[in-house]
Amino acid sequence: MEPTTMMAISGAGKALGFLIQGIAARNQAKLDDFNTGTQAVMAKAQGLRESRMLIEQFEDIMKSNLAYTMTKLNRKITPDLKAAFETDRDKVEDAVEDIDFMTYINELGFRQEAAATRRKGRDALFAGILQMGQTGLETYSDYKDADKRYTLFKSKKA
Repeated sequence: MEPTTMMAISGAGKALGFLIQGIAARNQAKLDDFNTGTQAVMAKAQGLRESRMLIEQFEDIMKSNLAYTMTKLNRKITPDLKAAFETDRDKVEDAVEDIDFMTYINELGFRQEAAATRRKGRDALFAGILQMGQTGLETYSDYKDADKRYTLFKSKKA
C-alpha cells in the first residue's frame, strides 16, 4: 500500500474519531441533563412532602390542643387562647413558605445546571466537528506533500 493511501486512511480514521468523541460527549450531556431534570423533580417533590408533613403535624397538634382544652380544662376558646393558636398557625405558614421558597430556588439551580449541561454537549459536538475538519485539512495537506515527494522519488528512480 502506498504511503499516501495509508496517510489518507489514517487521517480519515482520526477525523472520524473526533466526530465520534463529539457525538459521545453530546449524548453524555443529554443523559446528564435528564439526570439533572430528575433531581429537580425529586427536590420539588421533597419540598412539597415536607410542607405537607408540616401542615399535617400542625393540624394534629391543633386538634389535640383543642381537645385537651375543651375536655380536660373545661375551658372555652378565649380570645387569648385563639390568638395563641393563630400565632402557631402563622409560624407554620411561614415555615411552609420558607420551604416553598427554597424549593423554588433549588429548582432554578437545577434548571441552570441542566442548561449548562446541554450547552456543554452542543459545544463538545461542535468542537468534535471542527477537529474533524481540521484533521481533514491537515491530512489533505500532508497527502499532497507526500504525493509530491513520492512522485518525485518515483521519477528519480526511473
